[in-house]
Amino acid sequence: MNLGTSTNREPARPAVRLTFVERVRRMLAVVGVVIVTALGLPAGFAQTGTATLVLEAGYGGYIDPLVGFDLYATVSSTELFDGRLEANVIGVSAAVEIPAGGTKTVMLRIPPLGEQRRVTVRLVDTSGDATSVAATETMQTLTPGDAILVATVGTVDLGQARSFPLERNIFTVGEQAGGFARLNTAVSYVVAADGTLVATSDDDRVALLSWIRSGGTLIASQRDVASLGEEFAGGFVDETTLASGRIVIGDVGALALNGWDRVFIDTPSIGTVVSYIDQNFGSLDAAAASARPLSVPALPWLVSGIAMFVLLVGPVNFFVLRRTGRPELAWITIPAASIVFFVAFLVVGQQSVESEVYASAVALYQTEGGVVGDGAVVVSAKAGRTVTLESSSQWAVAPSAGGFIANVPAEQQGNDAVSFTFTEAGVGSAQLTPGDLPAGVGLRAVEADSVFTVTNDTDSTLWVWGVVVGGKFAGSGEPLGPGESGTINTRLTPLEDWSILNQVVDRSGAEIWNRPNSEFLWRQIETLSPAMESLAPLRSASKAFVFGVSNDYDIEISVDDTNRAIEGVAVLVAEFDASDLSSGRGGALPELVRALGAEFVERNLSTYYIYGAEEIVVRFAVPTEVSVVKVVNPVGSPEMYNWSSDTWDPVARGDDIVMDQYRGPDGYVMARIVGQLAEETGGLGSQQGFRLDWEAGS
Repeated sequence: MNLGTSTNREPARPAVRLTFVERVRRMLAVVGVVIVTALGLPAGFAQTGTATLVLEAGYGGYIDPLVGFDLYATVSSTELFDGRLEANVIGVSAAVEIPAGGTKTVMLRIPPLGEQRRVTVRLVDTSGDATSVAATETMQTLTPGDAILVATVGTVDLGQARSFPLERNIFTVGEQAGGFARLNTAVSYVVAADGTLVATSDDDRVALLSWIRSGGTLIASQRDVASLGEEFAGGFVDETTLASGRIVIGDVGALALNGWDRVFIDTPSIGTVVSYIDQNFGSLDAAAASARPLSVPALPWLVSGIAMFVLLVGPVNFFVLRRTGRPELAWITIPAASIVFFVAFLVVGQQSVESEVYASAVALYQTEGGVVGDGAVVVSAKAGRTVTLESSSQWAVAPSAGGFIANVPAEQQGNDAVSFTFTEAGVGSAQLTPGDLPAGVGLRAVEADSVFTVTNDTDSTLWVWGVVVGGKFAGSGEPLGPGESGTINTRLTPLEDWSILNQVVDRSGAEIWNRPNSEFLWRQIETLSPAMESLAPLRSASKAFVFGVSNDYDIEISVDDTNRAIEGVAVLVAEFDASDLSSGRGGALPELVRALGAEFVERNLSTYYIYGAEEIVVRFAVPTEVSVVKVVNPVGSPEMYNWSSDTWDPVARGDDIVMDQYRGPDGYVMARIVGQLAEETGGLGSQQGFRLDWEAGS
């Protein structure tokens, strides 16, 4: 029986016949693969997975949410990358180009976050016809909240340290790779181990001293402090004051062995004020718009041109054609004249109208450490224009957070330039920060026999100017030109809780409505006053200020690679010595330290509105030469901390408080409000609210 032979071969498959349609489909698929291979994949696919994004901000990630900060975005790519960075904050973006295998760090200037704590940045690929997102990163910023943030340098053992006298937690952050460059007001103390500051770079010294002047406290050894500069080379016993900050000199090791007892005095909480009413940049943005009209200027020749057209196509045309005996040619002459005039209007109009209009607004305050302030520059341009603004030695340019009037977003170019692309006619705005202003703000004031003499050393005319002394003011609406001096001999008026500049205009008799462009002048007053008050403690009962407002103040920056002076408005503030204050008369408004358990804390300039708090703690800055203060307008029955007995002592309206017992090591007087009155406290910090006053010789 023949069973056949065995084989490992697979049985033959029957031939498959392809239909004509199927053959065409296969042919098209092959052609498609060839085309895609030849042309390359779209950019969104080519760069997927090749780019990475890393975000860093603050000191160890800690920021003050009421202060703008720099966000550092580090981009790496294995292939050539051309695109931009976009933050989830209005107006914050930057172009970025990375060579294959390269890495670049771009600094994005982020405005104050307020209640927001996260910043999301997208890395967008723009190299192809369609944009795509190559990477997205979200950074959660940190705030100390009700704790005290201490930065350590070197090996420092803080152990179980607590704040005093409120016994708050201590958060620590170690040394940073970038040194002190990112040190900010979220950090209350810097503690340096012995010898760790001796080799500090010049840039780090400048950053550290700037942080101290803004209110920080440095704790370090004598030799470390002496290394900060010649002014600190000697003469210290245990501490010194530098502007609003402190330098405490001591043996860090011995302080640690002593448990840091009474070292970390309580400072204001960072991040508990959840809403900040002041819109400083927004007000400057609007102030710049009030400097000059941003719309297309009127064309004076237009009316004459229209009149000439009407004359030619009417009486002149009719007269000429009638004299020639050819009136029927009007069907030709009128359309021809219309075309000629239309072309003429178009050409002359394009040449006569500015392609863009620029204006600026700045608020400057002269301090011991130099000039601080903010500013805005706005540009109005026609469709099709691209405008680039670049920083100068005197002014740094950065993208704005939108402001009140801008409708064209700003794109950051590198770390010192901003560009606007006007696809349609619109307005863009950028933020200004003062840099090297060697002449200061250019305002001086002296007092003699209650008469104040104000000198204008600027190149601009001040149309409103005056003084604020110990919470009282007087002003003038008479123009004060460059190099001129003027006097104020009227009685000082106590400030009320509304716009200072409005009060000055109201009391000075300046009749704005009778002046040219009165509407713009009122806008300047309304918009510059919030910026002015956010910079300087004008309502302080222990300081004297001179101020002035100008609407022909120039700032110099680069526009499209050409240096340009941009005229605009400015409010200038400087401190001066007044006899009322030097003789000892003055006062202090409270600064919020803590609102324990508060549901909501809102701040408008120096005034706080607090809801749902179990306990409110404030502090008052009382000069060391003042020995006795008087309690004025207390909220309920407040208590003050007695540093001699370590107790909270009740105080009442009109009480005289001896500073030897109640002034702390940091120079502040601390008070608290507890119970039902702490649950809903409005107007804390206003001129008419809870404060401490002192008289001459006290």
